[in-house]
Amino acid sequence: MKTGPLVSIICPVYNHEKFVGKALDGFLMQETSFSFEIIVHDDASTDNTVSVIKKYEKQFPHLFRNIYQNENQLSQSIDSVTRITFSAARGKYIALCEGDDYWTDPLKLQKLVDVLEKNNKLAIAAHGSYRLTDKLSLIDSPFKVDTIWSTKDILANNWFIMTASLMFRRSMIDLSPDWISEISQLDLALVLLASLNGDGFYTPEPMSVYRIAGTGMMSRFAIKDSKSYIFLLSQFNRKSDYKFDKEITTLQEKIRVDIVHQYIAQNKSINLFSLRYWQNVIQGLKWARIENWPNLAKKLVKGKLSK
Repeated sequence: MKTGPLVSIICPVYNHEKFVGKALDGFLMQETSFSFEIIVHDDASTDNTVSVIKKYEKQFPHLFRNIYQNENQLSQSIDSVTRITFSAARGKYIALCEGDDYWTDPLKLQKLVDVLEKNNKLAIAAHGSYRLTDKLSLIDSPFKVDTIWSTKDILANNWFIMTASLMFRRSMIDLSPDWISEISQLDLALVLLASLNGDGFYTPEPMSVYRIAGTGMMSRFAIKDSKSYIFLLSQFNRKSDYKFDKEITTLQEKIRVDIVHQYIAQNKSINLFSLRYWQNVIQGLKWARIENWPNLAKKLVKGKLSK
């Protein structure tokens, strides 16, 4: 009797012509004792991304089950791409990698699957990653050895797991909340929601690369995304019946302060006496609790960002 793939690799792409080949090569080099499928979701790219993908698809038709959109889905809803691709996936496990990131270890899938197969209470498995800017560097992690982590660990460490390292147990993924469509940090939402169904495993061994210059979901949170981040945490707080209220409140306060620091960093050259500058500063300060204002005001004048 023919069985389906154990793992579904999901790769969302949009205008990743220069990078997607590297991502696909990382999938194809995987050495596994099980079968897997590759689902590339092209969100109506306007460059030659589709041509690159179809070359691989033609060469390995038994592996690829790609989805090509004629109309951009992400512009309609932040979670539409996830719902489309996850619905198409047939695997017991789902591994993620965006088209501008890539995997570096041919045993990555095998290692994570082995962990999940041995412990059916785990919802997620993940690993360390490199960061690629002008050079390759290791992304720091609070876990220095193989670790089983919980929801509290994610909240306490303010997210340290890169999207390309994630593998989910599909049965423990929760896409039911309607507020998912209103957030920017969809991968974090998936991790938090899945963590309510089971713990996660993390190994610091780096097996993927996160490309800072690309358009991945895990780019450093921009000022415009901070409101979405706080909204996500508020919704998750309700979803989890306020079980993690203390951790979430602490993290939200940190985000409110960080957004002001980000604003200062981006506007250091603006005239401190201009009306526009202070209008924006006042708007930013609304994110911070009042007891933080004196410190932040000093930093504004001095132009320093140290906390």
